[in-house]
Amino acid sequence: AQESRGLGDVYKRPGVRPVPLRRGQPGQRAHERRDRPRVRHARVQGVRGPRRAGRRRRRAVRRPRAAGGRVVRIVVVGAGMVGHRFVEEALRLDPAADVVLLGEESYEPYNRVLLSELVAGRTDLASLTLPEASGARVRRGVRAVELDVAARRVLLDDGSDEPWDHLVLALGARARVLPLAGLDAGGGRLVGGAHVLRTVDDARGVVAGALNARRACVVGAGAIGVEVACGLRRRGLDVTVLASRDGVLDRDLDPRVSAVATRTLRDLDVAVVPQAGVRAVDV
Repeated sequence: AQESRGLGDVYKRPGVRPVPLRRGQPGQRAHERRDRPRVRHARVQGVRGPRRAGRRRRRAVRRPRAAGGRVVRIVVVGAGMVGHRFVEEALRLDPAADVVLLGEESYEPYNRVLLSELVAGRTDLASLTLPEASGARVRRGVRAVELDVAARRVLLDDGSDEPWDHLVLALGARARVLPLAGLDAGGGRLVGGAHVLRTVDDARGVVAGALNARRACVVGAGAIGVEVACGLRRRGLDVTVLASRDGVLDRDLDPRVSAVATRTLRDLDVAVVPQAGVRAVDV
């Protein structure tokens, strides 16, 4: 067997020199994450060079203030992930700002991306809840119905209003409902047994409907449709996915990758019907 050698032996070989990678030393420029090794032409860490005289410095961030120097008031309509993230960033830039977050749902702001995990039973509502935006006032269960631009006020469905200096509309989107015969129950409601997935209440409706069901049909083979199909299959239902094209996720993936995803879904005992056209619903 060949005798093993340590790093010390390797460094003794001609042309091989150790490079010091110690932490920053006094006087080292801020952009250098390691001190400059004392080796000729080793200028890798000094690519930015020294600061030249007259170079413009970054301006300090101006804190927004309303007219008269009073604290600015920001109203964010929409307590989804975008609205919540905006509130966090606004308060980071100006901790003294008066920020109000309005949400139509009665829940704390939550991560909608994980709703399919709620359907599958792999998580609970507490795990979906976003961190509290410290410093903001959150009003849940209220819906903005009108904007008075002249008076700079948001009118809410409970009869109250919120004045604003800056208004942010982070309304997101609503679930698309196909105009199919037999699907509309009137008043914007779906017939019993039909569901969309957009809110926590939608997810709970899907879970409740799956308790006494044996079969489920998912219209749409996009990311949400595939996730819901896997979640319902995990709950023991016989699931069929109706794809408008040749396979699942074909709007997002290369045809060959989409074919692999389709086969994988079928390996999970989920039926996939390609080129499916839905004309009516009979529940």
